[in-house]
Amino acid sequence: MARVHYIVIQGLMVFLLFITSPVYAHKVKLFVSAEGLTLHGYAYFSGGNSVQNIPVLIQDMAGNSIGTVQTDAQGKFTYVLSQAQAVQLSINTGDGHQASYQLQFSTQPSATVVKTAPLAEKMPADTAVLSTLIEQAVYQQVQPLREQLEHYEEKVRLHDILGGLGYIVGILGFWFFVQGRRLARKE
Repeated sequence: MARVHYIVIQGLMVFLLFITSPVYAHKVKLFVSAEGLTLHGYAYFSGGNSVQNIPVLIQDMAGNSIGTVQTDAQGKFTYVLSQAQAVQLSINTGDGHQASYQLQFSTQPSATVVKTAPLAEKMPADTAVLSTLIEQAVYQQVQPLREQLEHYEEKVRLHDILGGLGYIVGILGFWFFVQGRRLARKE
C-alpha cells in the first residue's frame, strides 16, 4: 500500500513539473512604434522598472545591422531610419534577459495636401493620401492605449494570486480526502 502512495506522489510531482510555466520575475520587454521614419521605443522589466543605458540593435529582416541606439535613464530611445523597411529591434541586458520587436512599414505614399480653396485647404489629393492621413490619425489615438495595455498585461493582479491559492487548496483538499479514505479503510 505504501508503494502505491509513493507511485501516486511521484506521478503527481511529474504532472506538476510539466504544467508549470517559466518564471518571468525579471522579464524584459521592448515596445517600439514608428512615426514616419522615426522609431520611438522603450524597454522595461516586467515590474515596470526601465532598462537604462542598454544598446538597442536595429537590423533588417535578413539580420543585417542597420544601427544601434542607447536607451536613456527612462529606458526610452529614438532612431531615424534612412528608408522605410521592415526592421527588428533587439536588446540584451547582459545578464540573460533579452527581447526583440519586429516592425513592419506600409508602402503607402506620404500625405500631401491640396491647397486650392480655403475650404479644401486640408483635403487630400486622392484616396491613397486620405487613407494615409486616416491611418496616421488613428495611430496617434491608439498608441497610448497600446502602451497602457502592454503595461496592464504585465501586472500581477489579485485574481491571479487567488487563483494560485485556489489550486493549492484544491490539491491539499484532494490529498486530505485520499488520506481520510485510507484511514477509514483501516478502521
